[in-house]
Amino acid sequence: MRRIVSRIVSCAALASLLVGAGLAAPANIFADEVAPQPGSAIVTVDKSMQYQRIEGFGGFGGNKPGWEAGPYYNDDFLNLLVDDLGLTIVRDEVVSNFEQEKGDWNIDGSLPATSCQSQTSPLSVRIDYLKALKQKADAAGQPLKIIASVWSPPYWMKYVKCIFGQDVNWNKLIMSEIPSAENPNDYKEEYAQWLIQYVKVMKEQAGVDIYAISVANEPAFGEPYQSAVYTTDELARVIKYVGERFKQEGLQTKIFGPEDVQTTDRILSYMNAIGSDEGTRQQTDFFAVHGYGPDGASAPNANIDNWTRLNDAANTYNKELWMTETSGYSPDWSGAMALAKSITLALKHGKVSAWVYWSLADHENSEFNLISDDGPNPNYYASKQFYKYIRPGAVGVDSNSSDPELLSTSFVHRENQTLTTVLVNTGSADKTVTLQVTGGSEPASYQMIRSSQTEQAIEAGTVRAGQSFTVPAQSIVTLIGTTAAEDDPVPPAIRTQPVGVAAGEGGTAQFSVDAVGTPDLSFQWQRNGQDLPGETGRKLFVKSVSEQTAGTYAVKVSSPYGSVTSDPAVLSLSGFDGIPIARTAQAPAIDGTPDPAWDNAEAVPLAKNVIGQPSSPDEFSGTVKAMWDADRLYYLYQIKDSTSDNPNDTTEAFLDLDNSKSQAYGADDFQFAFRRDNGAVNETKHNAVNGIEYKAADTADGYTIEASIPWSTLGFSPEEGTIIGADAASDDDLGGGNRYKIAFNTTNNDIWLNPSYMGVAKLLGGSTQPAADTKLTVDRSTVYADAGASMDVTVGAKDAADLYGFDVTLQYDKDKFDLVDVSTSPDFGTGDEVYFASQPVDGGVRLVGTLLGADAGKTGDLALAEVHLKAKMNGPVNAAVASGAEWSDSGANVHPFAWSGAALTNVTLQSSASGTLLDVGQTADLELGAANAADLYGFDATLTYDADQFEFIGASVSDEFAGPDGSVIFDSNPSAGKVRLIGTLKGDVAGRTADQLPLAHVQLKAKTRGKAEVSVASGATWTNSDSALLPFQQTASLQLIAADGDVAPPAGFGINDLAAVAKAFGLSSGSAGYWDRLDMNLDGSIDIVDIAYVANHLLNRL
Repeated sequence: MRRIVSRIVSCAALASLLVGAGLAAPANIFADEVAPQPGSAIVTVDKSMQYQRIEGFGGFGGNKPGWEAGPYYNDDFLNLLVDDLGLTIVRDEVVSNFEQEKGDWNIDGSLPATSCQSQTSPLSVRIDYLKALKQKADAAGQPLKIIASVWSPPYWMKYVKCIFGQDVNWNKLIMSEIPSAENPNDYKEEYAQWLIQYVKVMKEQAGVDIYAISVANEPAFGEPYQSAVYTTDELARVIKYVGERFKQEGLQTKIFGPEDVQTTDRILSYMNAIGSDEGTRQQTDFFAVHGYGPDGASAPNANIDNWTRLNDAANTYNKELWMTETSGYSPDWSGAMALAKSITLALKHGKVSAWVYWSLADHENSEFNLISDDGPNPNYYASKQFYKYIRPGAVGVDSNSSDPELLSTSFVHRENQTLTTVLVNTGSADKTVTLQVTGGSEPASYQMIRSSQTEQAIEAGTVRAGQSFTVPAQSIVTLIGTTAAEDDPVPPAIRTQPVGVAAGEGGTAQFSVDAVGTPDLSFQWQRNGQDLPGETGRKLFVKSVSEQTAGTYAVKVSSPYGSVTSDPAVLSLSGFDGIPIARTAQAPAIDGTPDPAWDNAEAVPLAKNVIGQPSSPDEFSGTVKAMWDADRLYYLYQIKDSTSDNPNDTTEAFLDLDNSKSQAYGADDFQFAFRRDNGAVNETKHNAVNGIEYKAADTADGYTIEASIPWSTLGFSPEEGTIIGADAASDDDLGGGNRYKIAFNTTNNDIWLNPSYMGVAKLLGGSTQPAADTKLTVDRSTVYADAGASMDVTVGAKDAADLYGFDVTLQYDKDKFDLVDVSTSPDFGTGDEVYFASQPVDGGVRLVGTLLGADAGKTGDLALAEVHLKAKMNGPVNAAVASGAEWSDSGANVHPFAWSGAALTNVTLQSSASGTLLDVGQTADLELGAANAADLYGFDATLTYDADQFEFIGASVSDEFAGPDGSVIFDSNPSAGKVRLIGTLKGDVAGRTADQLPLAHVQLKAKTRGKAEVSVASGATWTNSDSALLPFQQTASLQLIAADGDVAPPAGFGINDLAAVAKAFGLSSGSAGYWDRLDMNLDGSIDIVDIAYVANHLLNRL
């Protein structure tokens, strides 16, 4: 947070500090050797276990508060920062009044301003300071990174027209994603230009490169000082836009965020919103957080778990983690020890790459600054133990203490050949310590620097390798040693392999890897040996799990020093385990009393404890049912609750309509709350309450809530079989701030922040059980039969789930085959177990079978029926299943079979480039193709067309069928109104396999105005690599329309043609004044399509 802090350092105080730097012992004096005592602390350092790279340590601003007049430095202040403290990062503010009004660049602050326009000093004062600081660092040969944060955009870019404000709804950058009446209603471009100009001005006038920019300081806070509020989604959008504009401008300045504060859960929601969107993730160079307590101002309670969670989130997206603001540590030694502990935990468990204190200086000593007019305070010296001796480029390594009161963190710097260890004794007694180093060379000795109640970063002597030494109570000791030679870099090594997982249909599967090695490590996840684009973090989330995503996963970990690939981990599909949403033909009455319409919906338990744990189901438990129709989504909550006097009891419905499992709520994500007291419905994300109905009613042991949500309110079009993200929950208000919460899927109460905690739901076709994706198969005992030979055709089901009955028609050529007999397969059942009948029909035989008296249907891959045929002549065995095949489950619900196997290959026809609306004289490029092609080696198809309206121009084989070597035979044989297309591969190769395979291109030229159908004649066939002749299962056609927009004299396109069509706008066939010459696409209506066609020709746009 921006603190009202900073003070100038007196020259006299600084001079006294710099003379001798308070050194207590010469560097060539060895520290007293201490004999190891029972219980002595052993600190083990493993240099081979390498983690984050350090970018630096620093603080904010200069030697005065930002609202005071400059200058912000003097020579003594610069010397203190660079030579003594060892500062390598300085953070500054992108001042809001830099662009006072749109286009008015106010570098020197000369333009008059109100408090709503400016609260800080002009940019020119900061330029002078940062220029001098950079020159000082360069002269000292020390690295310096300058980063900047935005507290508020210029006032004129915001809804509130002020750089501050506590209205979290409107203290915002004007964005088109936020509905408003503003004109213009989006300032992201102006905001990006403002930041671009800032970077350029700092380079031109200060000679400094801005290393990185945060687009929003603490984005959840609207404050009485300069501030701006962003939701997680809004911040992600701004980062993405600004990052893209920086790259367009060729700027090297990095983007970081979210710089949020206060609660880890909220910080994570911002981090995950940034990381889960690929575009935003690409524009974000590193994550940054602020370290404050729950009030957002005081020092945080050092918390290993919170830092571990933040590091885990950063690792998920393979980003560095920085801590870019903290304060609140009292300016005495107890505060300094608390600060040292916080730095240690952030480095050790958060694996932060940078640590930045709030204010470097202020006039008075306070918890917000390191330096006052009286000189450095104890927090300065605690910081110096880290800042000066852990230099940029150092890499964190494994460092562990046997004594929990003695905190340790260690770093190697290969180029400097140093090993640095910082020890913090938080105990009340001195510690005898021995350092043990493995995994690389150890320095022969270490220089010891110590700070305590009475010591300010003194040189406390030298410690030999293996020598025991004392770390006084409540002190900080830094050991830095130089090795004789540079250590070899550590190649990547995997400590924890990815583990296989089974996930339900539509659910999310997670893989992770734990790898170490000399930075930088990069990660590339693979499925079935193929790289997954954009999946480059330490974790992989496979969303919307299906048969297509199931497979074998692995990750390749690389660095400049080598690479290693993980063991394979298998993702398997475990069925559907979400909320079934039954299709209903009758809308339930929303009155709080369940009616028979709910009988077809399955009650699923709210069995997960989110908050608290009820003593029994009678105290608090519940179920939810869900149904849908074309217009609405329905819920029925039936809750058992032993207390009835708490009207704040609620049920909740969570929806993630695209099942994207995003880490932050977006446009497709909703949270609804329905109250037991029938208060107003609440939708917390978009206020999407239009048309919603609900009713709560008490029951003997609790209450019931029925709710109805229009799909139109959600902006969603339902389709049978769709899987959405969903969860359902119930809150029991126990009074006194206590409550229970139960849910269907989640156990995490942060589901209101993070929709990835939802489970899934499936829109069913009237069934209470999710219908399996059961596929129909046709297997032949031979693909070619001689006259008189017998052959068997087996009709089967793949991935069957509760298959109780079937109705299938097998098609075959009766001129070529005789039907011998038909029977059920033993897989399905025989004798009294089943009822089975067959009926010859035109083109085949209908097969109907059902189980008798069984409790459940069949599951798995199974044969259903055997059909025995006898060949009348030599030829291929062509057998296929007719469309409309169905199966039923044990609940008497009917489902269509899905399709499987080569017999499903269909012919397709489409206009590949020119479209279906042509000019007279224009040539249409038609593409003949095959859908669901599997081992397609050759094809024979005839295209028919109206020879009076179209002229055949030519035909060619497609590149996709021919392949890169073009090893095919192709011929086309045109005749009046048709052209036969024959193509085949050559040699011993496999046929082509693709979901959509182009086969050939045909060019037809429109001769006259009108419309006509172009189609593939029946009898089209294809062959596989085994030379089996197979029919295409479906034919294909399309309609071509030839138009002439020159409808009014004189000849040629002119405004008169457009006027003639426009005058007839709205007329339709049969109405007075309708003339089909004005109806370009001949659809019986003169509409905008016809006007656009003529207008485009008039403007030479076609």
